[in-house]
Amino acid sequence: MAFDELDDTVQLWHCGPTALPFANRDGAGLDFLPENTDAKGKNKRYLRYVHDMTIKGGDATIAMFCNDFDKMFILDGKFIDHAKDRFAGSAGWLGGMSLNRKGIGATDLINTILTLGVQHHYPVVMGNYSKELMEVRAWLGIGAIEALAYEDYLQI
Repeated sequence: MAFDELDDTVQLWHCGPTALPFANRDGAGLDFLPENTDAKGKNKRYLRYVHDMTIKGGDATIAMFCNDFDKMFILDGKFIDHAKDRFAGSAGWLGGMSLNRKGIGATDLINTILTLGVQHHYPVVMGNYSKELMEVRAWLGIGAIEALAYEDYLQI
């Protein structure tokens, strides 16, 4: 995951296969993903084939159970629909984000993920299902991963 403070977006990326309906109008291609480079910057070897595509613009929801299934991570936002540099593989830039249906910026989101140790594999679906997931969370009696505002010192 990368983030851009200038436009308040985060890049979601996957090195493996991604569902083709996620691709923007340019579609998807197959490519090799370099694993390592030597001292001269040449690739030593390549990992498996990957889908190389930009995720299409539109609403998206990211959600998962955390820890011992005692908390849920529920993030929604919109993938941008304009060209922006991205990593090779399947990638898209998400903006207009909300954590638990409350607005959150990229810096605070990254701080929350890193400080609270939220796992780095995020199930993503197109569409906004945050209301439904908030209700599921309530019915199951599961807590929420709450936003932790960025500070320029170590947070525990």
